[in-house]
Amino acid sequence: MVQLEYAAQLIRLVEKDLSVRERLFREKQLIGDYHPETEKIHRENAETLRKIICDIGFPGISKVGSEAIEAAWLVAQHAIAEPAFMKSFFELMIDNMEDVNKKHWAYLLDRIQYFQRKPQLFGTQLNADDSIYPVVNLEELKALRLEYFLPMSCFSHKWSASFLSERYMIALAVVISGTAPAVMILKIINSCSISGFKNTVESKCL
Repeated sequence: MVQLEYAAQLIRLVEKDLSVRERLFREKQLIGDYHPETEKIHRENAETLRKIICDIGFPGISKVGSEAIEAAWLVAQHAIAEPAFMKSFFELMIDNMEDVNKKHWAYLLDRIQYFQRKPQLFGTQLNADDSIYPVVNLEELKALRLEYFLPMSCFSHKWSASFLSERYMIALAVVISGTAPAVMILKIINSCSISGFKNTVESKCL
């Protein structure tokens, strides 16, 4: 049974995160280093997610629904100031693979590899200069992306959604829809109509 109270709480965490990002983006404060206000929100959200996990265990689809587990994943994805928590959430995802979206697992694995300065597996992360962060095996990349439901339709284009990192998806989502729900981000990631993205969004937010 879906626990609506916890589901709503998780979704609110992401809405708050995106709201802050939207404002900072409008104020042109997301260029450069990790903004302290963004870090504060990310740490607070990570702490709230910890408490939810203590209360109900892993907040999988069966417990909080697909939108809320997406929100929980995004909180973990943004917890770059707390790498131990990011890894622990990833390990919980491994233990509950039947109760998560495999795509989220792939994004989080690449995120962890990126911040450990290790090659990524699925090609979801970019370098600071917008080039593709190194991958473990280019020959296997297409098959892996297909297996984990990652977009392939414009795979070869540098600015395709296949390779746009999640940090840019956040910026574009808030430009398009204000305080966009987390589900909007995945819809944008799955779209291949963002050829002018580099010129539209110059934010370097993490």
